[in-house]
Amino acid sequence: MDIYSNIKSMKIQGASQIAIQEILHLRDFAKKHGFGQEFEIECKYLMNIRKTAVVSNNVITELLKDRSLENIVYLIEQLKNSRQKIAKNAKVLFKGKKTIMTHCHSHEATDVFLENKLNIKEIYVTETRPFGQGLLTANDLKRKMRVNYIVDSSEGFYMPEVDFVLVGADALRKEGLVNKIGTLQLCILAKEYGKKVYVAADTFKIDNRKKIDIEFRNPEEISKPIKGVKILNPVFDITKWKYVDKIITEKGILNSKQLRW
Repeated sequence: MDIYSNIKSMKIQGASQIAIQEILHLRDFAKKHGFGQEFEIECKYLMNIRKTAVVSNNVITELLKDRSLENIVYLIEQLKNSRQKIAKNAKVLFKGKKTIMTHCHSHEATDVFLENKLNIKEIYVTETRPFGQGLLTANDLKRKMRVNYIVDSSEGFYMPEVDFVLVGADALRKEGLVNKIGTLQLCILAKEYGKKVYVAADTFKIDNRKKIDIEFRNPEEISKPIKGVKILNPVFDITKWKYVDKIITEKGILNSKQLRW
């Protein structure tokens, strides 16, 4: 499969990982076709494959300002180094053994958990319907810590046992956190139980676009067609910042007011 199909099918998933793979593809494309009009058309096409994830938009925009192989190397290093810095910056949250709940599959969040594995008592990983990305997280962590894999609807049942919730992000917007569908109710539930909510995300995810298009995927990911029933499959939701305590970035642990829109 080519990069376009791999992104659309979610074989490549996670906003930062998609951006890295797109930049690597553009490196090879530029070596063959140069940095001219064809390169610009390819950039714009890639930016529109999954519009909700803003990292691709931000990184490719930077690449279009400086079309060079050196800038490609720099941008890839920035994306990879950001994950390491986020994981280290999160250490202050892990004083004593912690029990955590997370949702979906975020490379930034996973790096945080692995970096701080000695201070994690156990972690609850939600299935994350309908595509089941939570299983990726569970498999990433299972050899390093105690992992509990739960259905999304049991979040409230286990929330009393949790010290805090930590999730990733697809975009950080003025109106709220854009992340995998189900993040909204998880954050509201955490607040109801008095649990802190943290987001692991690099500043490439700050989204200054005027609007965001929430992606809808094939309804058959949820169910086969049902006569007389419209099946809806939104991929992301938006959580207001009042439900989020802090954002762990490569520049430090910030609150939403410290992010520049």
